[in-house]
Amino acid sequence: MRPRLIHALVLALLAPAATLAAQQVIGTAFGQTLEGMLVSDDGRTIVFRTGQGTQMTLPYSELDAATVFRLMDARTGRNDGPGQLRVGDQAAAAGLFDDARDAYGLAAAADPSLRGQIDAKLTSLRLAASNSLLAEAKHASEHGRPDVALHDLATLLHEFPDEPAAAEGRTMYDSLHASQDAARSQAQSKAQSQAVQQALAPMENSYAEMRTRIQKGLQSASDQSRSDDDFKAAIETGKSARDSLHGLQGQTASTPGLEAAMKALDQELVDELVNAYTQLANAYNQRSSYNDATTAVDGALALQPNNQQLLQLRAQIASNASSSGGYVVAGGWRPVR
Repeated sequence: MRPRLIHALVLALLAPAATLAAQQVIGTAFGQTLEGMLVSDDGRTIVFRTGQGTQMTLPYSELDAATVFRLMDARTGRNDGPGQLRVGDQAAAAGLFDDARDAYGLAAAADPSLRGQIDAKLTSLRLAASNSLLAEAKHASEHGRPDVALHDLATLLHEFPDEPAAAEGRTMYDSLHASQDAARSQAQSKAQSQAVQQALAPMENSYAEMRTRIQKGLQSASDQSRSDDDFKAAIETGKSARDSLHGLQGQTASTPGLEAAMKALDQELVDELVNAYTQLANAYNQRSSYNDATTAVDGALALQPNNQQLLQLRAQIASNASSSGGYVVAGGWRPVR
């Protein structure tokens, strides 16, 4: 099962038995999903009562890796360095890379003597996470979901520019990017009159420049200054293009189809602006520049204030900032969708 699907399977954080009151979901090693209530957990075996009232005794060996991680995480104190190390190992085994990274950070903060071990584990974790992102991108592309594939590849290039998977990821990103642009251009040539295309040509050029700048920013993620400059240039280009687009409003009455085309292009410009702001926020977040990251994500929220992914990203940045006094691996290896 793919890591993201595993993560989605375990819908609730399993709390200690004394505090349980709500329904929980656990997964078994045999692919079953059980809903009900955790009655007890002794670290080796759980007693679980299903929603139908059936009480089951299940050894850890019959639970899936993600469920075991949740159980271990619920029982382990944040200041228990060795315990958090074991939690991180279990999360890594489950493919829950963000959770593993967070647990390792807690372990090192609680017990600095573990940092050597943890640095080695983080190296292995980065390799596994980058390979997973590339595999997920390929899976999405093969199943007709290029937008998801591009998102996974953007994460790969942002977070792991020096990992082996990034080389293949760059080639795949460029190919998907080019395919999307070609399909869009072909659709527009069929749907828009020559007059509409001529009126929108300058803003279309700006839109293309934005996408190219964002692409370059991702491709050069290992050069932080250059990457930031590309994202910022994309933002300024998008703002200018929207201003120019709005200036065409007076031509809509005399050019059939222009108003609808303008509305569609404006939405695309907004989407790319949000993309550029998000990539910039992720870059700042990754290197612990939390104030700059917040400013960037706020720029995106000004355009799409109800975007749940942006709101989650802002919360993630705030959480990272509040934890920055300890041993923290900044940023998110899997930025929110």
